[in-house]
Amino acid sequence: MSVGEYTELGACQDVFPTPPCSTTFASPNIDPNLTPVTGAYNITNASVGVKIRPFASLLVTGNATIKLNDGGLRPNIVPLVAISYTF
Repeated sequence: MSVGEYTELGACQDVFPTPPCSTTFASPNIDPNLTPVTGAYNITNASVGVKIRPFASLLVTGNATIKLNDGGLRPNIVPLVAISYTF
């Protein structure tokens, strides 16, 4: 976001406006305003994982996503562990 300005019309100075504010306005108000800024960013991640079967019906899976650059707002490492059992 960047800070900009927004100019709005001043208050109507007519006492009894037949058409509202046909002639006289007070000085305009200039207010601060946030202006969106568009851009692009590049994110680069690496992913590693392993699967281990300690028993015939048990599977343990581990994965990690690792941040390789500073693009975007994200954690350095995102771990995942899963356990699967078949009957």
